[in-house]
Amino acid sequence: MATDATNPSESTGLPAEIADLQVKISNFKDEVRDITDLCFGFSIYEDLFAPTSSIELMIVDAEGLLEQTPIIGDEHVTITYRTRGIKNKNYKGQGTEILQDGSTGELYEVRVRSYQIYKLSKKQEVEERQHAYVLHGVDDHQVINEMIDLNESYVGQNCIKAIDSIFKSSFRPFNIQPKLNGIERDDPIESTNSSFYIAPGVTPFESIMHLMQEAEHKETSLKNNSDYVFYQDYQGFHLTTLTELKSAPTKFDFTVKDMGANIDSKNDGTSKSDSDSADQKTAVI
Repeated sequence: MATDATNPSESTGLPAEIADLQVKISNFKDEVRDITDLCFGFSIYEDLFAPTSSIELMIVDAEGLLEQTPIIGDEHVTITYRTRGIKNKNYKGQGTEILQDGSTGELYEVRVRSYQIYKLSKKQEVEERQHAYVLHGVDDHQVINEMIDLNESYVGQNCIKAIDSIFKSSFRPFNIQPKLNGIERDDPIESTNSSFYIAPGVTPFESIMHLMQEAEHKETSLKNNSDYVFYQDYQGFHLTTLTELKSAPTKFDFTVKDMGANIDSKNDGTSKSDSDSADQKTAVI
């Protein structure tokens, strides 16, 4: 939606800065409380070698949140946020921002992430009647995974199809994102071989990890083409290989620079061009 004037809040010098943050916590009684003002910061962890993501929220509490909403392990925290800044310039669709030079730009997508709280760190008193502590959360799939035992044969099934079947059936009806992705939103590429695996009362994620080790990738032209990984990011769950990820097209080019390099160069007599070439590094993702 276009605005009538430039919004200065979109100006930022920090790549990780966010906007439109909203943090809510709900308990087993379905009571919801907005704790945005209590959330000093948060970190979301996504790991290629872990099946689910996790979160840590730093809470600075002067309102007695734990007394009013005791943390017993059935709480969920929902975070809504957007990366601050302009994604694409000269964009005129939904989510359009008018820039200072009169052109238009696309705002970053608003994301919603939900986690179940499983741990509360020790409270530390930071000021009188004010405490700081960390709430630790995991994705619901990780919690549900520990409650399921698979006793099923996958002998003769395509390894990747068997993984897809486990993912879609084990977490139903809790799986709000039933699609298993490959690269980005693409479907996973099937393996060339069939499985010899029988799940002996293990969790779905353990079965998926075993089938990944058996799977042989269709694309034989790639080196080490069967290094499968199963992981979760903001798009959902992915099943692909490290080789596929490394072979994907470049998404971003950015330059990392020491902001104090120019000041240092003035002090030691180094020219600006020498300083820039020494302290700038270009990274490709």
